[in-house]
This record gives sequence, structure tokens and C-alpha cells, in this order.
Amino acid sequence: MQRDLDKMRVLFLNKSFKRYAGFVYPKVVQMFGNEDKMIVATQSSIEKMEKDGFKFVNIYFKNFNKSVIKGNEMQTTFTQVILMDTPKGRITGEYTMIGISDKKGENWKFIDTSNYDKNFIFKKFPNLSEDLIINPKRMYPLDEADLKAKCSQFKNMELQTISFSGNKTSTIITENEQKEIFENSVAYVSNIVRDPSTPCKIGYVLKEINEPRTKFKVGDQLHIEITAYEDDEYFFISHMNDDKIIVSNQSKVIKKF
Repeated sequence: MQRDLDKMRVLFLNKSFKRYAGFVYPKVVQMFGNEDKMIVATQSSIEKMEKDGFKFVNIYFKNFNKSVIKGNEMQTTFTQVILMDTPKGRITGEYTMIGISDKKGENWKFIDTSNYDKNFIFKKFPNLSEDLIINPKRMYPLDEADLKAKCSQFKNMELQTISFSGNKTSTIITENEQKEIFENSVAYVSNIVRDPSTPCKIGYVLKEINEPRTKFKVGDQLHIEITAYEDDEYFFISHMNDDKIIVSNQSKVIKKF
């Protein structure tokens, strides 16, 4: 499920709505009439939001609940956290997300409940188990000063990230260098470019790579923005120079030095 969530959120953040629609629960698609109508409605809604000064920054997930079986479906809920820029500053919204698999957990479809209340959800989707935990929505301003202070500590540590493929990546961060080591022994080494005034935005310049078949090359520049943290876990987006988001993920601190 985490693999499908990771793909879905990057597609959404990059506005690849046609491919994103493949992760939406079919009964949600039917509420719009068909997939094409849902895509048009999604695009129109986001265009209006951006015109009014609202923009999605990042999305991440937490608080995964135990799965339940209802009919031929595996069902579960968890919290979707949306970070958004608004005319009054960056805000955080927390909403229950529903994951459903009719293939014994191999593939998942999702219901975003951010626009629905609990009664509507169970009325519109009677196939859902009443044992599912659906929490009330929460919205609150992001404490940007606190996040900036946390970002300033983003060095002299080892982190672990799970990639889209499910492989683990170990990343060692120092003041001036980052080394990423993948499970398949591929390694990237980059110089780090930091600006103390914007510690949550960090630049990387690739200087070494031991995998000749990769699409990356020495001299490539990568930028990440740490958008949130919880305990010892950092949530971030990263992009190349064209500003297209290539990953939205999280890294957990496993060692400090």
C-alpha cells in the first residue's frame, strides 16, 4: 500500500491527473460520471484554488490502522496530511484516507475524505466496514519558526528511506556532503549547498556515482525542501532544475553523530 501511495502522491503533486486517476476508488470515479469527467473536475478545482492563492506543497501519510475484511475487500484507514500555501501563510490539514484492495493487498485504491463527512461516507459507500476508524478533520497553521529550527539540525546523521520499489536507502548527511547507499549497492555522493537563512531548502550537486546505467550524471543538481517533521522523521519533496517534483518521501533518523 505504501508503494501505491507514494506513486499516487507524486502523480498528484505533478498534476499527472490521468495516471493519478488509476489510484482512485472506482465508486468515487462513478460519482463524477466517468474518469474523464473526474479529471476535468480535479483540474478545474485546482486551477481555481491556485488562482485564489492556494497551492499544494506536499502530502504525506501517518497513523496507519489495522486492516479489516469486508466481503472480498481488504479495507483500512490512515491520516493524510496536506501542506498548502495560502494567502495567510502555510497551513496543515489532516484528513482520514481510506485504502481498499480487492486483490489481497497487492494493489490499492483510495478514497480521499477531505471533502466528505463521516455520515456521507458510510451512506455513499455502504460496502465499507463500520469498524473503520474515521477521525474528524483538522486544520492548523504550520509553525514555520519551529520547522526552520528543526531543519537547521539536518546534518551529522544517518537516515533511512523506503523507495517506490520498496528498497531501503541509507543516507549519511554531514555539513557539506551527502552519501546515498541503495540496497543494490548503487551509491551517490553529492556536495551540499546550504543557505543558513533558508535551512529547509537544500541544494545538492552530484560528484560521484558508481552506477553507469543511471539517468543521473556528475554535475546534476538536485534540490530538496523539508516541509514537515514528526519526531525523528523528515518529510520532504525533491526536484531537478525544471522544478518537476521527482519524489515526495520521508526519511527516518536512525543514527546521529
